[in-house]
Amino acid sequence: GVVCFEFVIPRVGKRVDNVVLLGNHVVVIEFKVGANQYDSAAKTQVMDYALDLKNFHKESHGALIAPVLVASDAVEVEYAYAYPIDGVYPVILANGRSLATVLKRIAGSSQGLAVLNHDAWLRSGYRPTPTIIEPDQVRAIMAAA
Repeated sequence: GVVCFEFVIPRVGKRVDNVVLLGNHVVVIEFKVGANQYDSAAKTQVMDYALDLKNFHKESHGALIAPVLVASDAVEVEYAYAYPIDGVYPVILANGRSLATVLKRIAGSSQGLAVLNHDAWLRSGYRPTPTIIEPDQVRAIMAAA
């Protein structure tokens, strides 16, 4: 895989602590060092980053996105891995001890699936998920009319 530190989300001017490319997954990791609970605002923050990548980062459109919140001193939570909805998993909770296990499970779930092209992902621009009718298609339809 590939690990990106302080990955910039241009549309919102924010930085994700880490993005890890594992198989066909884009793992979005937000660290809350010293936190002893999984704060609701932090869950929302990491999910927002995940949705932004899914909807606006071109090479993430077809990937599975796994948002992970790491509260370093929180109690360990046994995560019941759910299916992704529209390619995005519910927020996965980890602490300083369980992050490695979470990443191994995500990597294991990629077996047999197409692997992301890391270079293309890293070079990818931001553009919205294609709509039903793209502007170029509208122009072509108008020109033909």
